[in-house]
Order: sequence, then structure tokens, then C-alpha cells
Amino acid sequence: MDSVAASPPAPFSGIVRIQLRFPDGSHQNIESHKDSTLGEVKQIVNQQYSHLINSPDFTLAVPYPRQVFTNDELNHSLENLELVPSSVLV
Repeated sequence: MDSVAASPPAPFSGIVRIQLRFPDGSHQNIESHKDSTLGEVKQIVNQQYSHLINSPDFTLAVPYPRQVFTNDELNHSLENLELVPSSVLV
């Protein structure tokens, strides 16, 4: 029986794919650079998806394992917060 060698993973391009999940159950996919801050992602949500959130004073969280980000973490990069190469935020 011939075995198929697994190809090495593609190198990380620096682009982070983020799925945003909203309280109404809808979701949107965005892309950002690994050096972007969580605050920049929150600003995108406020600017483009404010009609899908309940309040402009919302928090972002990773659903599993559950991690709610604090205001102090808004200045951290997506890479520093270990949200690369992809993540889900609620």
C-alpha cells in the first residue's frame, strides 16, 4: 500500500481570518493583519456592524475556551493575543 506524504503547511501570510458572531446568531467574516490590535477589530465592528450589536460598549470574547478580553487588551496585537491564523470572536 502506498502512503501519501502530508505536504507541509503553507507559511503564515500574516493575514488573520476572523469570524465575528453576533447576538442575533448572524456572523460576518473579516480579515486583518496579525499586527492589528484588538481595538482596531472592535472599531471595525462599531463602524460596519453596529446594527448587529446591542450596545457600542460591548466586549469581545473567544467562545471556547471562553476568554473575555478586557479594555487593557485592546492595545495588544492579534498575534500577541494568540488569535492567529484564524479565530472566532463573539
